[in-house]
Amino acid sequence: MTQILSNLYIGGINEARDIRWLRRHHITHIVNCAEEIPNYHRSIRYINLNFDDVPSQYILGHMNAVLNFYQHARGNVLVHCHAGISRSSATIMYILMKLKKWDWKKAFRYLKARHPRAMPNPGFLDQLSRIRTT
Repeated sequence: MTQILSNLYIGGINEARDIRWLRRHHITHIVNCAEEIPNYHRSIRYINLNFDDVPSQYILGHMNAVLNFYQHARGNVLVHCHAGISRSSATIMYILMKLKKWDWKKAFRYLKARHPRAMPNPGFLDQLSRIRTT
């Protein structure tokens, strides 16, 4: 698990399952990016993206809903997939791009500096590279 912004975290299945960890970090909202992982806790608000980690997976159609979910969260938000490497990284990059008005390269550098395991698959990076942030 890594803190990306003051109220935004990235992680994997281990953090998503661990209610003590979630409470300790005041996680009230979770973005579940992984199609294979259930929502574990009734006390937490979820948005499910059901992404498969393959380059052909279209992700952009869900990202405005994620941004809205994040912006309206009252508490901390965990974005997770199975390992915290590809799907969750792409989702975090989108949030950073929209909030900070950054291009995908700057969002990726920022994320990678904080969470070195971040590595969205090439299809996700291609989709993010087409987003206009200005």
